[in-house]
Amino acid sequence: MSQTEAARRAGISLATWRRGEADINAVGAATRQKIDKVLAAAAQPVHSWVPLFNKRFRGDPLTPREAHLLATELTMNGETFQLDDDSVWDSHVLRELPDAVLMSVAERPQWHRRLLATSQELGARIDDGWAPRAENLAEAAALRIALTSPSLEDDSDLTGLGYESHPRDLDHDSHWPTIKRALIPPRLQQALVMLDSARYAAHLLAPMNVDSRIITSPLHPDRWWEKWTDEAQEWLHAAATGARPSQRETGSTDFDDNPSQSQTMAWGIFELLAEREADLDLLLGGALRKERTAQIADGSTPAIVLETHLGDDVVIKVSCRDHRRPQQTSPCIEDTAPVRSAILAWGLLDLLDDTGPALQEVFEGDLLPDQLTVTNGSVLVLPDASGFDLLLAVAFQERTRERSAAVDEARASWWEYQRELEEEFAAFDMEYGQD
Repeated sequence: MSQTEAARRAGISLATWRRGEADINAVGAATRQKIDKVLAAAAQPVHSWVPLFNKRFRGDPLTPREAHLLATELTMNGETFQLDDDSVWDSHVLRELPDAVLMSVAERPQWHRRLLATSQELGARIDDGWAPRAENLAEAAALRIALTSPSLEDDSDLTGLGYESHPRDLDHDSHWPTIKRALIPPRLQQALVMLDSARYAAHLLAPMNVDSRIITSPLHPDRWWEKWTDEAQEWLHAAATGARPSQRETGSTDFDDNPSQSQTMAWGIFELLAEREADLDLLLGGALRKERTAQIADGSTPAIVLETHLGDDVVIKVSCRDHRRPQQTSPCIEDTAPVRSAILAWGLLDLLDDTGPALQEVFEGDLLPDQLTVTNGSVLVLPDASGFDLLLAVAFQERTRERSAAVDEARASWWEYQRELEEEFAAFDMEYGQD
């Protein structure tokens, strides 16, 4: 067991553990008791928490090893030694918060200590055998900080602890982005991403004027421990669109500055999403119909369709906008659930951003990844260095017989294409093997 893990189990800082390990009399009686308890547990053939982790964590969303790593990160992030008495900017944990949030609470050490305590509480939740799903912005922020830590990729200290092996532990792909989407609901993830953006943060943190009374915004850091409500979601949507949700439903507008490029890009984006059905299902709250994602022509516009079990479709219309042209416009399509569409749009932005090199390949290296954003409520903007922004307009629409038939045809063509690829690869392998 590493010193970091031992310190976590003892509930003390790494520096305190090292001091006690070097000279047990150099620490107080309470700390000695904590150290002795951990050392006694380490002497046992099987660590006491291992059977619980093996029983409770089966890969949905955490494996036992992933649970161990995340619990360690959350607990260590919550240690008070992360908070410098002179400046919060010296804490590597708190520096991960949006700038607008830090500026709002810069001289409030009690707020920072409460956030660090939240991180420790989430770690303790894992220790008790429960997946720490966020229910408010404070928990979402603490989880996001922990889930993006590079240290999660190193599980070398876990060898020999007795954790049951899981197939996911054996491959070399990182599953932490998918785990993040499972533990942080899309609505909370959307709020954090928007708080990261200076474009939205000022609107999100501004007070509300309700019946001549000034009310603190539901996204202000002082209200981060309140359970997320429809009121907070309405406020979030209003900040994203600049209007109330009812003003979003304004009919359909089709335009495209580069139709041929839109069609090519639509196919590439579809292939990325088709490979991430598990993540799409998480974004849709388990409502996705498996193997019913397709790229079709919806009228004159290429579109990606995600069918759900709820009888409606997610329609993502794809178009290109010349960002050098003045008076740029954004597409607006019929939408039966604009708030759900806005939530999904931000989730898709996070999902596409996680694809990294694969998304760059679709753009042939011209994507400007640091400028990805969402506009007009639920329109993803993916800027291209070639001068044409790719726009993905997201909307929920009632399922139609014509669209469902188009999905059937597109899926059949997709499977035929996949079969041809497999045959080509098999023929190549055979020829290469003979050489």
